[in-house]
Amino acid sequence: MIKKTLIVSSFLVLLVAESIYFGRDSMAGLLRVRAQRAFFRNDHRAAWSLYHRALAWGGNPDTIETDLIELITFGLDQSEAGVKIVPPLPPEQALPLARKLSLRRLREKPFRAYNWSLASDVSMHEAGRRRRATVLDLTTLSDDPLENVLPEERKAIAELEAASSLEPVNFIYHDLLMDLYTEFGAMEKASASCRRSVASFPYLDSHRYLWKPDLAPELLEAAIGGFEDALREESLVPRAIIFLEAGRLLSAHGQDARAEPYLLRAIEESPHSYDPYMEIAGIRLRRKDPAHALEALQHASAIRPEDPWPDYYSGVAHMDLGQLDLAIVAFQAAREKAPDGEVTIFHALGAALEARGQVKEAERQFVAAANLNPNVAEAWSVLLEFHLRHRNLRGAQEDCSRLSRLNGGKGVTNNACDSLEKTLP
Repeated sequence: MIKKTLIVSSFLVLLVAESIYFGRDSMAGLLRVRAQRAFFRNDHRAAWSLYHRALAWGGNPDTIETDLIELITFGLDQSEAGVKIVPPLPPEQALPLARKLSLRRLREKPFRAYNWSLASDVSMHEAGRRRRATVLDLTTLSDDPLENVLPEERKAIAELEAASSLEPVNFIYHDLLMDLYTEFGAMEKASASCRRSVASFPYLDSHRYLWKPDLAPELLEAAIGGFEDALREESLVPRAIIFLEAGRLLSAHGQDARAEPYLLRAIEESPHSYDPYMEIAGIRLRRKDPAHALEALQHASAIRPEDPWPDYYSGVAHMDLGQLDLAIVAFQAAREKAPDGEVTIFHALGAALEARGQVKEAERQFVAAANLNPNVAEAWSVLLEFHLRHRNLRGAQEDCSRLSRLNGGKGVTNNACDSLEKTLP
């Protein structure tokens, strides 16, 4: 009987202890969720309080202290960007606390790359505070950009290097390093990080900075080197996509002659791929080779017959060749396939009809573009130009009126509209 009582008592104690444990854990989890919601609505003080309550209820210190570091660094980022927030602590207190928390995370989990990345963020904020408080001595500057960085900035680089070495195939850390080196003017090292990043994940939309029109030539060449490296190694991205992305990048930066071979290789790898044909057509149209552009567009149209853009660009190519009838047929096909109100296609068809002397039919296209897009100023501006070309002053006056309403009734900064006001009674 005593043995049975002991077993039942032990079971009840364990049940109560387990219930308390899971109850506390659930409460901590709920408080953390509430803290994240406060964070997302930019209520930093409420988030700070809720994170600490979650810790008091026995929440996971690793997770919640990481949240606190993110809260501090994000708040500092917003303040430096001029966003008005109410921080839970002044910067002179928040930054040392963020450093203390990041050191604790690094001691407990030095193998976690994200901890090193967060530490790098803290170091850069520390560097920013020092730069704002220090008078720059120009006589001490070196020709080597990395000789001019602060100790905190050097530390930030080292911490990001540690993160990238722990996760060498994680392109994010390589891109962050590239940003740092670019900021410091160390383009050779920035290029090396860019190349590693693109090789790790050769997909352009994951490296948005490569789309910048003022991309440094060194970074462009590094990115192409990264694509080449990816082609030599196993990659999560198919070879056809790698060739396509390299071609798109070169084309976007005005290097069509280098881009086309990559795009042709993409077609070799995947003959039924739509995008390389469209990219090649664009290149051929830009270099005034509409006949060969049409060949690529025919392939693209066969792959995606429902897409209006092969027909539209076929119309452009026929216009370049002086083939007005074929251009009109192509633009009409594009208009039938496009969503209602596609301004570009209506305008192209209108221009082709006008060029053939079918003025009334052309006007219908320009009017349709404007009426289907009543809030698009460009549509009314093009219609205005058409009416002025054909001396339809009343129609032009209505177009100016619509443009004025789109401008909030403040009138239109347009010489043609100013002249109309003086001409019409």
